[in-house]
Amino acid sequence: MEFEIDTVKQFTSNKMQKSMEIFLNDLNSVRTGRASTKIIETIKVNVYGSTLPLNQLASINILDSTLINVNAWDKNNIDSIVKSIQTSDLGINPAIDGDVIKLSIPPLSEERRQELSKVVKQKVEQSLVAIRNIRRTVIDQIKSYEKNSEISQDESKRMQQDVQTVTDQFTSDMNKSGENKQTDILNI
Repeated sequence: MEFEIDTVKQFTSNKMQKSMEIFLNDLNSVRTGRASTKIIETIKVNVYGSTLPLNQLASINILDSTLINVNAWDKNNIDSIVKSIQTSDLGINPAIDGDVIKLSIPPLSEERRQELSKVVKQKVEQSLVAIRNIRRTVIDQIKSYEKNSEISQDESKRMQQDVQTVTDQFTSDMNKSGENKQTDILNI
């Protein structure tokens, strides 16, 4: 990992932004009480000798707050799509209606809401660990530059503070996103 001394803050921010995007995609895949295409788009389906996400095999539409339609582009993949949805941890049982797969999103029980809330907490913590790892790596590089006399001690301290500022911002954003998702899950 190499970065320019002048752009340490931007470099750190770019790295952490990638982790944030992955985190937000993970959060979107956690089910709430209403239908959302995000919860099934990334379900992996074994077709054509490989594993593809569902959104590359079918169009996904929301009919109302409790019903999702999946229209497979290749009708031969319907059974594989149904099997993948059934084996996912979403707790949704697909129904085949001709060439359309219908997914009725049942209301979440209080117990299931609590479980999903814990899942969100775990995802937040995993993402915070990733952010801290990025911070540690960048700060180690800064210390290495200081040790090799490529930068002064004052520059090193300033750069480390910049990295910590960026880290604090991303940590705050991740915690806020996690809290919002938990609120969505726990509200009936």
